[in-house]
Parts: sequence; C-alpha cells; structure tokens
Amino acid sequence: MKKNLRFFLALTLLCPLVLPRQAAALEKFIVVNKNPAPIFVAISWYDDPSARWKTMGWAAIEPDKSAVYNLKSSIDVIFYYAEEVGMKHTWDGDDMAGAQVRFVRAEGFAYSEDQACPGNNRRVVVFRPLDVGDGEEYTLTLRR
Repeated sequence: MKKNLRFFLALTLLCPLVLPRQAAALEKFIVVNKNPAPIFVAISWYDDPSARWKTMGWAAIEPDKSAVYNLKSSIDVIFYYAEEVGMKHTWDGDDMAGAQVRFVRAEGFAYSEDQACPGNNRRVVVFRPLDVGDGEEYTLTLRR
C-alpha cells in the first residue's frame, strides 16, 4: 500500500512537468501615451474567437492618457503602428524583422485578414511587432 501511495505522489508531482501548458490568452492590451502631443494608434492581432488576424485604428490618446483594447489572443505577438498628430513622429516597423504591412486610412477602420481596409484614401504603413508574452494583460508605453 505504501509503495502505491509513493508512486501516486511521485506521479502527481511529475505531471505538471510533463503535460504541456496551454498559453494564457491576452485579454487586455493597454497603450499609454507618454509623448507631449496626442497620438493615434492602430493595432493588428490574432483574434481567437474568429480565428483571423484583425486590424483596427485609430485610438486617439492624449498625453499621459491610455487606451484599453479588450481582445482575446493566444498568439504572443501584437503589431502596432502609432503616429503623433501632424506626423511629427511615428512608431512603425520599418527595417524591423517580422514587421507587417497593413492598410490604414484617416478615419477609423476595422477589418480582418480576409477583407480589404474599408473606405477611400487608404495608405500603406508598416506595423511594428511586439512580443506581449503569455500573460492576460500587457501595457505598452509610447514616448519619443
């Protein structure tokens, strides 16, 4: 009996080491503006419920304020593009490995990978990749 109990206890202790761990889904992505001027942010992420990559913008964020995106993504990379009002500064993925090219437009937009960016006056920008790890929440702080 003691031998069986020891075996059971050993098995119980080893199971977490052997069984694969399911990654936590990112549920909240927060962007904080520490820039002296307002910024506009667009993001692209893998949306678990639809099983598609989605792209949306623009979140207008005043200095020392934040935007909160509620989403569900088990992929540990989000892509973002941000620009200061008047295009005085951008946070983009130019010359970065793994960057994504996406269409944006001046007005708000949202589309998934199987759709075109809606509306007129679209332009191409390069989204910067960001490793958000495997937590449920991630905060990105943007400053010049």
